[in-house]
Amino acid sequence: MSQEGYVIIVLVAMGIAILVLAGALLGLARRHRELEKSYTRMFEGVSGDNLAENVLRHLAELEENARELAELREHTRALQVGSREAIRHVGLVRYNPFDDMGGDYSVALTLADAEGRGIVLSSLHGRTATRLYVRTLQDWASSNPLSSEEQEAIRIAREGNGQHMPATDA
Repeated sequence: MSQEGYVIIVLVAMGIAILVLAGALLGLARRHRELEKSYTRMFEGVSGDNLAENVLRHLAELEENARELAELREHTRALQVGSREAIRHVGLVRYNPFDDMGGDYSVALTLADAEGRGIVLSSLHGRTATRLYVRTLQDWASSNPLSSEEQEAIRIAREGNGQHMPATDA
């Protein structure tokens, strides 16, 4: 190979090396801009050059957030426990227990928590008086005998259907 051939090979190798170095330089310049942006964001809002002050302020905010989060978790747990005992199931049946009166003015109302503990209120409305009966519920059952309307109110409450109102002859 002639001396001119070696010169061409060396020049091509140098050209390739220059291109590789130019690519690396562009990559480094891009990385430098990214680091500069991060550095600028890190010092935004900082008076002077006190990075330690800024970091300590952020740490205090993180600790406050962690404390508030723990309080919220405890509050949520208390609400969950309390809601188990709250009235969650309601069943209402309107009916007419007497043939000689019009209208469904009598009701059976079930109010129960998530475990089926609660009461069944029955109101029998007559011409001269209205009577109110209250029966307790444990696990969706009562120790007292229940009318068919009271049983229906319990079923509606348990299944979550809300209320049942029979059709009237109006």
